[in-house]
Amino acid sequence: MHLITLDPGGRTVDLSHESECVYHVSTGSGTMVDLDSDESYDATTGSMFLIEPGTNYQFTAGTAGAVLLGGPCPPDPALYAHIGD
Repeated sequence: MHLITLDPGGRTVDLSHESECVYHVSTGSGTMVDLDSDESYDATTGSMFLIEPGTNYQFTAGTAGAVLLGGPCPPDPALYAHIGD
């Protein structure tokens, strides 16, 4: 699991994984954008998102920021490539 803290107006990098992802918006609000379809979804406190494998997506925080908990399952090794062996 990942804890993602976004400052007001902050956003994640564009994300995509081979496995499905689940995120919970623990605090704050913002938008989840499906970059493949250009559809956007309100991400309010308590919202949960199931993202299908291979979907390109991004989260953007609202004016109060946002805290997300979740991620791909199983974990995506590409997320840790910068750490080294």
